[in-house]
Amino acid sequence: MTTPWEKQEYLDSVAWAKKSKAGELEVKPCISVWMDVCGFGSALEKCAWDLVELQKCGMLELLSTIYQRAGHPFLVGVEPMPYESILIINDGISRTVDLDKPEYANCVPFVFYLRDLFFAHRTLVELTNSKG
Repeated sequence: MTTPWEKQEYLDSVAWAKKSKAGELEVKPCISVWMDVCGFGSALEKCAWDLVELQKCGMLELLSTIYQRAGHPFLVGVEPMPYESILIINDGISRTVDLDKPEYANCVPFVFYLRDLFFAHRTLVELTNSKG
């Protein structure tokens, strides 16, 4: 049986931490975006961090709707082509597209990708405004 500190994920984490401390991380050109669900923090405080209350006031439904509309990849590719990585954290969506191999990046999909990012952000604003 493998112990947690013998797993590859842990070993990769330790290697990354060592490189970070030594200033040896490889920096890659990229497009990074953070989409925030505005007002979620104040809704949490208003509901005293009670998930049942958040459910009753529709906040969890709002988050579900947002993730369905904006939590999926807008740019899909197969390596070595650029593709999008997404991380959803509570009330935000983090997106990154690495551009370390520009010879495989086509400008037309990136124009549509940037357009989709703006539309997704506008959708988030409209959804959060509709919930007050």
